[in-house]
Order: sequence, then C-alpha cells, then structure tokens
Amino acid sequence: MRPIEPAELSAYLDGELAPSRAKEIEARLASDPALRAQYEELRMQDAAWMSAARSALSVPRVRLGPVENRWQFGARSLLLVGGLLAVRLVPKFGELVGLGITLHLIVLALALAWVVDSARRPP
Repeated sequence: MRPIEPAELSAYLDGELAPSRAKEIEARLASDPALRAQYEELRMQDAAWMSAARSALSVPRVRLGPVENRWQFGARSLLLVGGLLAVRLVPKFGELVGLGITLHLIVLALALAWVVDSARRPP
C-alpha cells in the first residue's frame, strides 16, 4: 500500500477519489489512529470553512429598507446630481460668476443636509 498524501486525504473528504483508492484510504483510516486523527482535524477545518462561507453569504452587506426608502434615496441622489450639474454648467453659459457661487453654496448645503440625514437614520 502506498503512503497517503494530505492532498489525497482532502480529496477523499470531498469525495473526489477513484473508488479503489477511496477503499484503500478507508482501510487505512480504520487501522491507523494517527491518520484517523489527521482526517478528523481536516474534516473539522473543512466544516469550519463551510460554515464561515455560508454565514458570509447570508449576511446582507447593504440594507436599503422598504421600497419607499429606496425611492427617497434615489430621488435625493438625483436631486443632488442635478444640482451639481447645474452648478457646473451655469457659469459656462455666461458671466454669471455670482450666480455660480450662490448655486455652489446651495448645492453644498443640500448635500450636507442629505449626508447628515442619512447618517442619523438607523440601518
């Protein structure tokens, strides 16, 4: 019987070995306590990794809340982007420097109010 490599033990755990080699490993596991301990350690590590992967997949990364909140968020975002575009385009259409500065201040105030309001809301 040839020696059992750790990669083969892992493949046995995953059910990826040929049936003849799997039977050889089963026989060795039944007779060799050190190999059985190595296999049990590998099995426990595999179970821990699988559990961690399942929990990582099940935790939502972004919580948007009800549909109404999503619409509010979208409307506020659209308003903010529209305001920023207006601020950037108005001074280019003429000598409206004073109006451009005023629009900058208004949009900055709206953006600040939006950020503060978003930060106060529970997730």
